[in-house]
Amino acid sequence: MEHINKTEIRGKVIKLELKIINFKTLAKMTVATEYVYGQNGEAKIEKTFHYVEAWENTQVKDLTKLHVGSWVRVIGRYRTKSYVNANNEEVKYMEIYADYVKKLADNTTECMNKAEITGTVMKIELKIVNNHTVGNLSVVTNYVFFSKGENKIETTYHRIEAWASPKIKDLAKISMGSTVKVVGRYRKKEWENNGKKVCMYEVYADDLKKISD
Repeated sequence: MEHINKTEIRGKVIKLELKIINFKTLAKMTVATEYVYGQNGEAKIEKTFHYVEAWENTQVKDLTKLHVGSWVRVIGRYRTKSYVNANNEEVKYMEIYADYVKKLADNTTECMNKAEITGTVMKIELKIVNNHTVGNLSVVTNYVFFSKGENKIETTYHRIEAWASPKIKDLAKISMGSTVKVVGRYRKKEWENNGKKVCMYEVYADDLKKISD
């Protein structure tokens, strides 16, 4: 079964750094999206900041036209990156590697935050919250690409939160090793653990189906 790791966002650039490396333009940017939903009878706004790496190519043409405040459409894949901080600790984070970037009109207002993943379940935990079943899954995808004369495999682990619903009926049938298709949105969750701030990115599933074992 072929793995799929695809993300499409449409949002506003709130941070931008442009570099020239080997005669190609590289953009490192942060793009903000907003998702509006109802909770307890009132509207809530969920804001997500997406870190994006985009290299100039035939599908990524608008980088030098971008500025803070620009609206962009980005299509790519989420992947795990890391760096070592001032305390010599490894810090992991998620970013979108862009296959497509387009600058949108400055009067754009509609955001998009959509993720589509087909991969293998490495871990699943089910629990009952307020009489509803919720599943927390770790789903792995492998992306194969060609670099420096050989094939490389980029492995990404996606954390999924899925609540049982008319579109999510297969939670009890899923086990480690199952292949699933997930459609939803990436979001950032934060909490404190022993006085330290912890954050992670996860996919909140709108649709989840078991494909095979």
